[in-house]
Amino acid sequence: MSAKELAEKTAELCVREFKRPHRRLGKGVVSRLKLRVASGKATTGPPLSPIFGAAGLKAMDFIKPFNDRSAPIFKPGVELRVKVWSYPDRTFDTFILPPNTTWFLKKACGIEKFTGNHNEIQGVITPQMCYHIAEFVRPITDDRSLARWTAIIAGVARSMAIQVVDKDTEVKVEKVEIRHQVTDADDWIFR
Repeated sequence: MSAKELAEKTAELCVREFKRPHRRLGKGVVSRLKLRVASGKATTGPPLSPIFGAAGLKAMDFIKPFNDRSAPIFKPGVELRVKVWSYPDRTFDTFILPPNTTWFLKKACGIEKFTGNHNEIQGVITPQMCYHIAEFVRPITDDRSLARWTAIIAGVARSMAIQVVDKDTEVKVEKVEIRHQVTDADDWIFR
């Protein structure tokens, strides 16, 4: 199954481009929360319960539906961006967004955490990997082509000290020869 088919399949779960929700009649937004939550692994306790408690909401009203919606589609631990808008009557709207570009680049390189030293190569990816990442990151309504988005992803990778090379190029990173195989971004996210 291609990335486009999977993106269409998950369209009802993930909002590909965040738009302001229609204002509910007589209700104004009290607070806007931005979270990063691992799919299927949301639990009560820090950091979710204190954030929801400060906004006057019950964390369990968010956690159970979020886990039920995200667990069947995404692999456990995929870091999803979530926006929660709360209203005066203690109800809220939840908007689930796909992972950000840096999460994809970390998965492509197999990096848990960046060292912060931009003088040494953190990892290596191919233009094909950048293309697969661009398929997920690009908003649906964006007019720019996937080729343009691939260039944007490659630029982000270079700014993170990740080298973009052809698939047949061998690169020495930390005295180890790395030879990358092209993998599809679907393998990192979907079950």
